[in-house]
Amino acid sequence: MKFRMKITGREYSIVVIFFLAAAFAVASTSISKAASQERVYVQLNDGNVISGEILKTKQDSVILDNAASVMTIPRNRIREISRTPARANDPKPASAASDSQASLPASRSFPESKIFCMRNSSPASIESHVEMFEDGVVQVKTPGGLGSGFIISDEGHVLTNCHVIENETQITITIFEKTKSDFNQIKFNNIKIVALNPFYDLALLKIEDKNEKPFTKCFFAKSTSWRKGEAVFAIGNPYGLNRSISQGIISDRDRYINGLIYIQTTAPINMGNSGGPLFDMKGDVIGVINMAFFRSDGIGFGIPLNYIFDFLSNVEAYSFDKDNPNSGHLYNRPPRRASFEKVTTGGWNR
Repeated sequence: MKFRMKITGREYSIVVIFFLAAAFAVASTSISKAASQERVYVQLNDGNVISGEILKTKQDSVILDNAASVMTIPRNRIREISRTPARANDPKPASAASDSQASLPASRSFPESKIFCMRNSSPASIESHVEMFEDGVVQVKTPGGLGSGFIISDEGHVLTNCHVIENETQITITIFEKTKSDFNQIKFNNIKIVALNPFYDLALLKIEDKNEKPFTKCFFAKSTSWRKGEAVFAIGNPYGLNRSISQGIISDRDRYINGLIYIQTTAPINMGNSGGPLFDMKGDVIGVINMAFFRSDGIGFGIPLNYIFDFLSNVEAYSFDKDNPNSGHLYNRPPRRASFEKVTTGGWNR
């Protein structure tokens, strides 16, 4: 027996409307889902910009996926969330630039001072930049080891990593001055520790010895408009090999590691490079080399300009005082318990 159902015109209209509504709901859900996965730019209070996809928003935090990791960013650390990167010195309109061109926020300015200088120059060859600035890259040596640094002022201020001189006061700085046929080693023993910031891993030194010749200083870039894939090079003293040059590209300009953002580069970084400058192809310093993955090739990191400018612009806040253990140079460590037997039942010894 066959059953036939007769659909009237009114019922047909209702069915059509029902299916159209269902299709619209599915499309709206897809659009909403696509919008939620749209790349956004989270500008932090310290001036850094993190790009990624928002997975979830909470009342006190935002959960963001920036491809490298999923991070929870507290609301009180966020200045602004937008679909276009924040810029201060990029001449291109925000809508026409890529996500890798986020510049320093317009609300922050870093005027030049006697401690550091900035410039905005034109691209040139690595050979010409090395010829101009390699005399400004120095070797920083302590009884515990050696690292790199670079001169940033006419008065002899030297920027390096905090871990290069940490827990040390006997510091020697050596400049390798190029001559027509060789290098002259000019050693300075009277070095003043001006400021330290263990969190940023930055240290500011000053050469107190009198120097007959003017120092060769390095300049910082005025903006952070470089892109992923852009060529960079580093000058340093890996394993004591003075003024070695290594070249690479920017792998990631906003690599989030342990609460800070770093510039990731493929330029080979080794022990002794710490504290040395990372240059762009304009010959301007865009970061300070401070660490690398030694079990992997081509994974190095540099401290970006935001942290450097904050440190140098607030030197008084990070001033070193040898008589004050809270100055960042040396912290008193609490005594360690020799055994956990008294507080545990399992008898676990440290």
